[in-house]
Amino acid sequence: MAGVSRSCIAIAAVVCCTALQAGAAARDTVDVTTYHYDNLRTGWNLSETVLNAANVASSSFGLQQQVALDDQCDAPPLFLSAQTIAGGTYDVVYVATKDNILHAIDASSGRILLSRNYGEPVPISALPGQRNKNSNNIGINSTPVIDKSTDTLYAVTYTYANWAPTFRLHAIDVTTLQDKTPSVDIAATGILKNGKPLGFRTGSQRQRPALIETGGAIYAGFGSFCDFDAGQSRGWAPGWNAGTLAPLPVSELMNQKPHSPDNFLLSSVWMSGCGVSSDDQGSLYFITGNSDYDGKSYDSTYDLDESVVKLSTDLSTVQRFFTPKGGPDGWSNFDRDDTDFGSGGALLLPDPGPDPWDRVYRRDLLGGHPRHGHGQHRPGAGLRVDVRQAAGYRQIIGRAAAFRPHPHGLDRI
Repeated sequence: MAGVSRSCIAIAAVVCCTALQAGAAARDTVDVTTYHYDNLRTGWNLSETVLNAANVASSSFGLQQQVALDDQCDAPPLFLSAQTIAGGTYDVVYVATKDNILHAIDASSGRILLSRNYGEPVPISALPGQRNKNSNNIGINSTPVIDKSTDTLYAVTYTYANWAPTFRLHAIDVTTLQDKTPSVDIAATGILKNGKPLGFRTGSQRQRPALIETGGAIYAGFGSFCDFDAGQSRGWAPGWNAGTLAPLPVSELMNQKPHSPDNFLLSSVWMSGCGVSSDDQGSLYFITGNSDYDGKSYDSTYDLDESVVKLSTDLSTVQRFFTPKGGPDGWSNFDRDDTDFGSGGALLLPDPGPDPWDRVYRRDLLGGHPRHGHGQHRPGAGLRVDVRQAAGYRQIIGRAAAFRPHPHGLDRI
């Protein structure tokens, strides 16, 4: 299953910036260059020490600006302080819309400093299923990522030219919103179980997860438009050199089966827009969605649906994986009910020292074996998460947050 938009459909979208107005209290400006602050996806702003239950109140904390934009925003904004744009210096909020437009907005005044259109978005009439949940069109659908060392914002656009949808990766100057190097069309090739090559089908894929930069490369995840075109859409994880935008030699294809009983292939990487995570060694982590609803599609070598996956930096090796087995919360039932394990993203906890986290999977001990290795699948180490009947529906669409006790009482989540 692929994710639906997390915001309501609107002609004009609204970006909201919140800040504490606490008298003379100093405000630390922390740049937000990637989804959930860091590649672990903790959501932590460790420089913020002012907010507490007493001062987060309507009299001192609230909406700062409302900015009407051209279209719906599925991607959370990013933020850079002290940027020089058009001869001035501003704290800048970067907002991408489904119209393929990127805006640079002054965080203090709400004034749009710069905007750039990266091409005609793909209309709903050209999308699998033609679903209104997808807005009137799809353009930039995922959260970009910023490399501060090079002042570059990376974004994936979805454009429509000559009656054909095309994904493009852009490397954009944060001060001008111009491409620093020519954008590249996204393509990939995987090898199926029968040895035949499979090409990346741009008309059937959706690029929903936030981008990530690690080890000098940019990575993205691809899934489907809900379960439409399930016989063509599959989960992909490609990557590119951050400096040249040259594709990495290998792209990971999550479902390598030539066919399935009900023509449902999928094993999407969508995670409701949550970003792929990465550890200090550069390994990538994500969670896949459903495959065939016959409940028999899972294959630890050729179809890692409903699984937490740890992937090597060069995308050549599934290093480890975990797949829930058996019972009401096993992969077979998830497939049958379309209640994707991969409807949310993977949060990596910073190394906590001696094992106080015995109710969470240790990322170095994920339960499966290397994808093309030997041995039986075994459970992972200690996860006890019950997703049943969450909000009346057996699916958690979103990501966990990490809580960090502070030695001076400034606990943060």
